[in-house]
Amino acid sequence: MNIKWSLLIFFAFVFIFRVAFAQDDELPDYLRKAQNAVNKVTEKVSGTKQFTDDVLAAQNYLKLAETEYRKNLGWTGALKQEAIPNVRHYSNMAELTSMIVLSKLEKIRLDNERNQLENSIEVVRSRIKVFDNKNLEISKLKSEIASLNASILQKGVEASELSKKVAALSGDLNSLRKEIENLDVENKRLKADIESMKGQTTKDIHQLQTKLTLAEKDRALLEEISKTVALSKVSSDSFSMIIPRRLLIKQGSKGVVLAPNADMILESIAKIMKEFAEYKVSIKVYGFGTPAKQEDVKATGLMAKAIKDYFVDKAKINPESIEATGIGSSQPLFSKEMAEMNKRVEILFKKP
Repeated sequence: MNIKWSLLIFFAFVFIFRVAFAQDDELPDYLRKAQNAVNKVTEKVSGTKQFTDDVLAAQNYLKLAETEYRKNLGWTGALKQEAIPNVRHYSNMAELTSMIVLSKLEKIRLDNERNQLENSIEVVRSRIKVFDNKNLEISKLKSEIASLNASILQKGVEASELSKKVAALSGDLNSLRKEIENLDVENKRLKADIESMKGQTTKDIHQLQTKLTLAEKDRALLEEISKTVALSKVSSDSFSMIIPRRLLIKQGSKGVVLAPNADMILESIAKIMKEFAEYKVSIKVYGFGTPAKQEDVKATGLMAKAIKDYFVDKAKINPESIEATGIGSSQPLFSKEMAEMNKRVEILFKKP
């Protein structure tokens, strides 16, 4: 009786100690990254109504991830394996949505800078117009000097007076020439500055637009994947669909064939592959358990080929854009008690 009570008190103490001293730094990296991204974008748009819906969406995804995380913590503080895909999915959606809002904010900032540069260009144009007016004035003065020189030749009586006027006009002309030289130097400098700023701004906007386009494309693909029966997994260079193998593959007396109703699942995936044709696709089939001959690399390779043949023959997808690989039993995701979950098909969309 004393031993039972001692064990009971020990486990209660461990549980209370675990709850009391659990720290936020035990959160997985992907959930912490999502929290940082949402906090950053929330701070950026604070005090404005712009992108409120997008920020709210990111916050909702983060809340779902945190709820799933807390709900599926074991008494030891470890996250249950079956909850990891959902927590990771919601975390990635929160981070991706936040990145898109930050990209849009950066684009607005660059557009404002471009508008300021365009205003500067108008100022320079007005200065160039002043320069042209000065040139016109110089032309008129040259005409007057030429006319005066002709009068001097014709009228010797007025030569002295006309010479004074010519000298005065020549002084004005020299002054104007010096002013024109100064304007010319300033004009060249302003044109060089404008070209430099214009080129840099165009490059920044192009890079931002490319980044924003890729982010929007990734988000659209992830949303399409989330509509299917598959679990989703996100990495730095790909998006994955995880499907129980029994839904797609059947092993009969004639060997590997597609399971009943597999066409419905594969057809929905084929539509995604066609819509996002710029992504390379990799089909990986995983085995687990016994008999070993039906779960090894060779057997799972035949299963992967059967799925690829459907995409090529039925969906008419370019075979060069699809890889098919059998992994065998070397990379289980779940414990031995969940053998059927380890028998899975992963379809990866690799980012271009």
